[in-house]
Amino acid sequence: MSAPLWPTLHRIAQLLDLKMEFQAAKERKENSKAAVLREELRISADAIQYSLENWDPHLGVDLVDASEVLGGQSAIHSALSYRHSSLVYLFRTIHKYPGSHIQVQSHVRASLKHCNDALSAADPPGTLLWPLFVAACEAISVGDRILADKAFLTLSKRQDMGNLCLRCIFNASGEPKTWGALSSFDFVEAFKDRTMWEFCTNLANAVKESDYPVWTRSNDFRGVDAAHTSYNEKMRKSEGANPDFIGLDPYSNDVKAIFKFGHTTAFDGRNYATGSNLPMIMENGGQYTNLDHLILASPAGGSLYNIYDLMSTDPHGMVGLTYKPADTGSVGIVDVRSGTEVVVLSMGDA
Repeated sequence: MSAPLWPTLHRIAQLLDLKMEFQAAKERKENSKAAVLREELRISADAIQYSLENWDPHLGVDLVDASEVLGGQSAIHSALSYRHSSLVYLFRTIHKYPGSHIQVQSHVRASLKHCNDALSAADPPGTLLWPLFVAACEAISVGDRILADKAFLTLSKRQDMGNLCLRCIFNASGEPKTWGALSSFDFVEAFKDRTMWEFCTNLANAVKESDYPVWTRSNDFRGVDAAHTSYNEKMRKSEGANPDFIGLDPYSNDVKAIFKFGHTTAFDGRNYATGSNLPMIMENGGQYTNLDHLILASPAGGSLYNIYDLMSTDPHGMVGLTYKPADTGSVGIVDVRSGTEVVVLSMGDA
């Protein structure tokens, strides 16, 4: 990919954090903070959209010279698939455009076309699973779903991925309860619930082919648009379910919500403490100044808790790559260093 594209993809990945921070401020009725975050989100999203729409792979500095390697076209098509799928993500996840919106569907079609073109090139294709999956998830027309299925099939053959069960979801001639039979559902939400469950079940089935005893789990992100946990528990009682546990990545410093998560509804009105499901905070940022309170609130409320992460280049690390604690600017935090080791002392009212 050309140099300007990777930073843009990194920035778009951070947009959801900003949106969630804005939504949390709204829920807490912190109107001034919410107004600032809303404007920051708008400016960032507009800048990213402009960068993506004006990016040209032919201007890249790190693409292999096509005159030297026949496969230069594969790199270009791979990069373009990322570009179009990033716009799909921006419009659907950040701006919440309906899936049928012309801007969504035009980029879905373009991404699927470039995925297939990259796979048809002579050289090995790049890592296409993310752009292909993002575009395929939003494919509506029969033609686009066929493009998605073709790309999944080719990718599984080119990369010898026999357990590429993602493709099963998009196979229009396969499972009658998924793609190809949307009209058989009473409403779209029921279609999403079933499709999400089949997707995770297929993944879990592949993982459980291991010779080792394994547990399978799935992480939901805030705003997930399928009743993942309740549907999995319903299926566990009937057909059976191979996803063992489903948890959440809340990325929130709300102590009360973290406490409630283990035994009742919390975060988007979902209840993960249902049936045989083990409620678990799969990921929560390590940068929060009240991290000690969050760690205590989770088991007190009945859930398990994981920190993401201890050291990171993204904003979620307890310490950055310079070993500086993320929250040393907060009152009561002392940065104590000895060589390359760091101890963070909290003097708060834990």
